[in-house]
Amino acid sequence: MFRYIVSLSLAMTAYVTLMPTKANAATFTLTPVGEIQKNSNDSIEFILNLNPAPSTVVKLLGYIINIDSTELSASTAGTTVVLGSPIDSPTTILSRTFNVLTPVKDGISDFSVTLSYEESESGSSGTPTQFEAFVSGADVVPVPEQPVPEPLTMLGAVTALGYGAILKRKYSKNTES
Repeated sequence: MFRYIVSLSLAMTAYVTLMPTKANAATFTLTPVGEIQKNSNDSIEFILNLNPAPSTVVKLLGYIINIDSTELSASTAGTTVVLGSPIDSPTTILSRTFNVLTPVKDGISDFSVTLSYEESESGSSGTPTQFEAFVSGADVVPVPEQPVPEPLTMLGAVTALGYGAILKRKYSKNTES
């Protein structure tokens, strides 16, 4: 029995290893990413770029934009690629500019896109392969407040500067005589 299990396992491993896979796929990049510090009423622009694999053609079938409406206002329309148009070189798919409402550091992307696209070899008449991709952008966080110097610290600094000026004047009079 054990011999059959091992044989079946080896056959399955060989099949999975020899199964054709596509190593060069289209790459979608959404900028900015990470945490972006913004104040309320600042603007932020998200740009989605597509970099197709060499010798392939990508056709965008559709996309769904997800935004955190509690942190970002309605977008100002930017560039958008026409759905179904063939893309074979690096291209900006879409760009959107938002006004920041109330930034919150929650670790969740405030702008993301779910894409549906098909990819085929350029010059090929074969059936294109359909894919879906999810790309997420930055989490807009509030700008940290700068510490305000205490009044006594400011008074001490002014006093020290005043003493420095008085001593310098007194010392320069003593050396001239």
